[in-house]
This record gives sequence, structure tokens and C-alpha cells, in this order.
Amino acid sequence: LSMWIFTVITYLIGSLIYFAMQRFSKRDDLELICKVSGEVVHGKGIGRSVGMPTANVDYKEWPKGLICGVYSSTVNVNGEEFLAVTNVGSRPSIDNDKKILIEAHILDFDKDIYGNIVTVNFYKYLRGVQKFEGLEEVKKQVDKDIKYTMEIMGNM
Repeated sequence: LSMWIFTVITYLIGSLIYFAMQRFSKRDDLELICKVSGEVVHGKGIGRSVGMPTANVDYKEWPKGLICGVYSSTVNVNGEEFLAVTNVGSRPSIDNDKKILIEAHILDFDKDIYGNIVTVNFYKYLRGVQKFEGLEEVKKQVDKDIKYTMEIMGNM
């Protein structure tokens, strides 16, 4: 019985350490998954209408290692780097369009960058694409994604 308890405790401690390392890792510990560059193009403006404007990146080539979902990321704009939460994929809560989009919500950023070439650096996969009941639910989840991104990547 004591060996079983020791094994369980060892497993639990190892799991807690792994969880803590994953949960509380900082940006310096994160590895770049991939990056994509492209021109910022106009979207439908839906995100902006609810306080979540996005830079819609018109990519030419799909980057190796990128899968659909939401990421903690950075965006390089005119030589400056900004934190972002980036959605890659369709937008099932917004429309039925199956087009795969790359939409970066750049944090603390309010400049007109349409036509600019930007680079999105993908660091941490947060979750898959989800369908929400409405824009308020989307905003609540994005706010959680922003909070987590700022925790793991710091306030640039």
C-alpha cells in the first residue's frame, strides 16, 4: 500500500509541476510555432463594432505548423512589436463563411494599418475555434484569452 501511495503522490506532484510550467511559463520560455506575413485588408468590421478590432491578414502561403484555433501571438507593425490574440479559421459565431481567416486582435493598439504588411508570430495555442451564441459570449471568451496572453507573455 505504501508503494502505491508513493506512486500516486509522485504522479500528482509531477502533474502539478508540469501544469505550473505550462500555465505560468513566460514569453521567454515560449517557442515560436510559426509566423505569417501579409497585407492588412478590410474585413466586415464586426469585431470593431464590439470593441475587438482585428487586423485581417491576407496571407499568400499557409505556414507550416499552423492549425486552426486561437493563439497568443505578437504582431510586427512597421518595426514595432505588439501583443495580440489571433484567431485562425472560420468564424462560426459570426457567419457561415468557411473561408480560413487570420485575424489578429492587437492589444492596446488603435492605428489605421490597412494596406500595411505585418508579421504575426504565433507562440501559444490557446483553444480551438468555437461557436458561441452571440457576440457578447465571443467578447467574454476573447477577454479571457487576452488576460491569459498577458499573463504568459507580459505587458510589452
